[in-house]
Amino acid sequence: MTPGELTAYRLDRITAVMEQLVTETRLPAVLDLLTVLTRELVKCDRVSFWFWDKPAGKLWTLAASSSGRLTLPDTYGLVAETVRSGEVQRIDDVYADPRFNPAVDRQTGYRTRSLLTVPLLNSRSEVIGAYQCINRLTEDGKPALFTEEDVRLLSVVSAFAGKSLESYGLQAEREAMEAELDVAGEIQRDILPELAPLERGRPFTLDALVRPARTMGGDFFDAYLLPDGRLALTVADVSDKGISAALFMMNAKAVLKERALNLGGSPGEILTYAGNRLREENAMGLFVTVWMGCLDPETGTLEYASAGHEDPILLRKGRTRLLEPGERKLPLGLLADIRYSTSRVSLRPGDTLLQYTDGAPDAASPTDEAFGLDRLRQTFRKLAARRVEDLPLRLMTELLTFSGNRPQYDDICLMVLHMRDGKELG
Repeated sequence: MTPGELTAYRLDRITAVMEQLVTETRLPAVLDLLTVLTRELVKCDRVSFWFWDKPAGKLWTLAASSSGRLTLPDTYGLVAETVRSGEVQRIDDVYADPRFNPAVDRQTGYRTRSLLTVPLLNSRSEVIGAYQCINRLTEDGKPALFTEEDVRLLSVVSAFAGKSLESYGLQAEREAMEAELDVAGEIQRDILPELAPLERGRPFTLDALVRPARTMGGDFFDAYLLPDGRLALTVADVSDKGISAALFMMNAKAVLKERALNLGGSPGEILTYAGNRLREENAMGLFVTVWMGCLDPETGTLEYASAGHEDPILLRKGRTRLLEPGERKLPLGLLADIRYSTSRVSLRPGDTLLQYTDGAPDAASPTDEAFGLDRLRQTFRKLAARRVEDLPLRLMTELLTFSGNRPQYDDICLMVLHMRDGKELG
């Protein structure tokens, strides 16, 4: 085959695969088609497609051959260099290049020698990831170096691949997030309370849900019975995200619960104590907004206090209103010696209370429109009119649907307390 015939053949193969991609709806099949085409055009040992989660500062791949899914920070390494600069990286000896990040090799036991990385662009010419060939081989399988012809071929494929993969980015991101959350999420779930036992034989139902924006988050809820029979409820939001927020969250949760169970008191007194403790034990300089309530199940009296947190929404006979605190005070952890006051409301049979963190009203659409408090109240009222079961899950679904393919920038926590009426009590 002459050089001209070979070029024509390769272009025909690229065109044929691109036509297949137009009708393919499964992400694994899309990646398989692109991988097979790449190895046919450029003989190499491995092919991978990296997606760039720019807001989270991470790179992750679904096609790292047999090594499975990998996740890396976008601050260091040749893939990071490619997505940040938008330039092709062709390296003959990666271990001689100070930008090479050997972390993947250490994780997989694989030895990278040569590398060719091309940016993936979406339909708006924005970098969404990188397309990578690893360890160039000769026709008889011996180590070789990538050529300028390889760069040209891979750039042609990349021009189509980026636009094709753009629509699959959200699906891939969800799968990557689910894999990362398997371990960290399990740890965080272990410290969240089991709510079902609290409801048994009592005139209320309780449901809650947390969705972190990153692997681990700073939003949390807590619920437990106090020695005097009251139900203690907490919803809180740490000022940061990720591991640091999760650590501060666990400390705040422990301090609040320890004070409530051992010394009792009103929600305002509990927040006052916790504020002083967290100010003393705050090497990271974080703070946490907290709403805490104590419900007397027999009388329906709910005492509550707020440390800079969102006001809960009370739904009564089809109408909503905000339960505002008597005084608005700073979050816990900023200053010592702040005294928090306690407010009181009588909950009636049939009342439903929604408490949440600011990630709910601040959820944004792809066009940068906020979900907003008014829409949250309307959605809560509409969903509760159908049924109170699974309200946090159904409300979270509405928030995620509204956000579409826009990344979640803040943790979201939702808690719903419902006072059973006579029919529900049987």
